[in-house]
Amino acid sequence: NRVLRVPEWDTAAIEFLEKCNANIDNPNKKGTRKLTFFEWNPVRQAEIERQKRIRKVEAIKFASLASDNDMVKHAVYLGIPLIDELGIQKTPETLRNDYELYAESQYEKFLQSAGSKEIEIGYIVNKAIIDSKIDLGVRPGSAYWSNDGGFICKIPANTKPKQYLIEYALMPNDESKAFLNQLKKLS
Repeated sequence: NRVLRVPEWDTAAIEFLEKCNANIDNPNKKGTRKLTFFEWNPVRQAEIERQKRIRKVEAIKFASLASDNDMVKHAVYLGIPLIDELGIQKTPETLRNDYELYAESQYEKFLQSAGSKEIEIGYIVNKAIIDSKIDLGVRPGSAYWSNDGGFICKIPANTKPKQYLIEYALMPNDESKAFLNQLKKLS
């Protein structure tokens, strides 16, 4: 929040600041710095703010026009609770309100996942875990089918099982495709 003013006649200082590694606008910078700066450009700042507003409006519009089914799947993916504070299932209207509020406050995260293939797969994986069709407790770090005890995959130590199973289902190998097909049959 500090401002440094450099006079136009001090060309050496201006040239240094343009090439400095702490200048976030320097295309040749390497690494990151604890302290950074940028050249004040009101036109660029206005454009950045305008783009943020446009993205926010896009997110809210997407949230308000999504079908109830798509909204529920995306809400589950984003971690928006489907149950209120009293343990009662939210109505579509109350869920839509929370969904639109999320779109307004977290518009970049919302738009990154909106309409993606991960949402559908995430919903199916989550439903399979909740319905006890996938067992994550037989052996820590592994996922198994509950009905026949068949091995699905190993889950890396520092990852969340649900998120890894979504990633696993999207992988191009044969085992992942078989897992995804089995998931679709169960849902």
